[in-house]
Amino acid sequence: MFLFVSCQTDDILPYLKLEPSSDNMNEDSGSVSLTATLNSYVDEELTIPLVFGGTAKYGIDYTSNLTSIILGKDLISKSIVISTNQDSEQEGDESIIISVGEIDKILSLSKIEISILDDDIDSDEDGVFDAFDNCPNEPGEIENDGCPWLGLIINEVNYDPASGIAGDANGDGRRSPHDDEFLELYYSGPGQIDLSGYTIEDSDHLRHTFPSETILQSKKQL
Repeated sequence: MFLFVSCQTDDILPYLKLEPSSDNMNEDSGSVSLTATLNSYVDEELTIPLVFGGTAKYGIDYTSNLTSIILGKDLISKSIVISTNQDSEQEGDESIIISVGEIDKILSLSKIEISILDDDIDSDEDGVFDAFDNCPNEPGEIENDGCPWLGLIINEVNYDPASGIAGDANGDGRRSPHDDEFLELYYSGPGQIDLSGYTIEDSDHLRHTFPSETILQSKKQL
């Protein structure tokens, strides 16, 4: 003869799981949503503390809108938002480790890690971080967004205007093979450059002489 006996127990604690929306975020305006979920309903309201660790510093490198989560009878899941704080220190990538603090009403072995991806990297060591450097692999000038000054540049030449009204470069309402030709100059240098007396010539003629007080500012075209 066999005797089968069953019993019920209510002393099994609910389990809490932490789950991030991503395992990394950018240092500049990055954010991650962290969701805490119980695997069953509870009979009372619980305040669940979160513990923040890792190499990143809370309140300096990042913040969160909540440091604890309240779950109750009708709520078994809730999210918080973790946001980064931008700085100008070359720290390398940093980690945020989040776990559940001590609470005797639930079980949780959940521990998650989120990386803050450092954007304060200066590959060419010119004083301009790569995130803001237009020439990240070539040393340049801070005032020129990390690129070297190139001086006066012939930026565009239109020696054969397009046919029809599309070739009306000077906006006078008609296309002219002579009047709509143009040369665009760009100054990639510090301060300004005085073009007074500069000339434009070809193999046959002097085409243009810049009048006095023709000043071109840095990063401007003429």
